[in-house]
Amino acid sequence: MKTDFERTCAVLHDVVEDSEITFEDLRAEGFSEEVIEILTI
Repeated sequence: MKTDFERTCAVLHDVVEDSEITFEDLRAEGFSEEVIEILTI
């Protein structure tokens, strides 16, 4: 992973997968729809 965007998506993927944090929680925290979209793939 070379960019901050790639690193953010990698970390958040694990957060959503391994905890009770949801995509809606991430939206509420201000993460972009671009990040959310990547996480849903």
